[in-house]
Amino acid sequence: MFAAADGCYTAKGCIKSGDFKGAARALAEALRQDWIEANKCVAGTFLDDMAALESEMIALYNNVFQAKGLRFDALFVHVFILMYRDDIEEANKLINLAKCEVPEDPDILWIQCIVKNLLGCPGKAADSIRQAQAQNEWCSMTMYCLMIQAKRLEFSENCSQEEVADELFDEIVQQAEKDSEHYARVCYCVALRYALCGPRYMGKAKRFLDAAEQADRDRLPIFEDKDVSSLRTFAKDLIGKYEPCGNPDCADHALWDCDCCFQVSYCSKECQRKHWDQHHQCCNFAPCKRTKKRPTTWPEG
Repeated sequence: MFAAADGCYTAKGCIKSGDFKGAARALAEALRQDWIEANKCVAGTFLDDMAALESEMIALYNNVFQAKGLRFDALFVHVFILMYRDDIEEANKLINLAKCEVPEDPDILWIQCIVKNLLGCPGKAADSIRQAQAQNEWCSMTMYCLMIQAKRLEFSENCSQEEVADELFDEIVQQAEKDSEHYARVCYCVALRYALCGPRYMGKAKRFLDAAEQADRDRLPIFEDKDVSSLRTFAKDLIGKYEPCGNPDCADHALWDCDCCFQVSYCSKECQRKHWDQHHQCCNFAPCKRTKKRPTTWPEG
């Protein structure tokens, strides 16, 4: 039987050879077999190649929708790509189409709440998040942490969506009793959500990871399940990838990316300034490359 790991391995090989159509099909098959395992690649390995993959994957999944063979894995990848491209309005249209096909599907409901939140409707998102969690806690929590990326959290000065998201997660964690079978799972999901948002959220990610691991230690081994085991491995691997501050003289954890190259992270503006004499030689900064979405914090002097 075709395994998710085989599909991801094949997709990586196709990318190396420039066969993005083959990579898209291999990843699609991997998602159908084991979307948790496949999404480890989507959230990590494939993000650097997403721009090249997107046209082939969108074409592939458009064919799925046209054939009215709507599948949740197809919807997930399609919306993921749209969000990766900052095309939130198109993602919202796709979600509305999906709800017409399967209006009661809790998975569709959950992704819709994500899109609503990103479109600036946190109140409606809050209602959807509670509905989805009540119907399908495992899928809903995992999908949220897999979908939200650091770029999605760059809001205007007057927007408090990030605070709304924090409040929602705090509420969900509080609702999960510490002696329940869901508590560790919920904490792992929240840890993943913050870890996927980038270095500046590592403190929050590690706090929930510690809570999840403590809940695991307090639980009898007989209650261990595959879902929690996969989440634990994914969260620890992802959080463990973040290196200390790019300034070798600082031992603190990284909190901020260099806004010019996004290749090095620093714990503070002071450390960025101290390291600038060395880093500017390899930083790909150019005035024309400054992002419109993120304000540039440039070392003074």
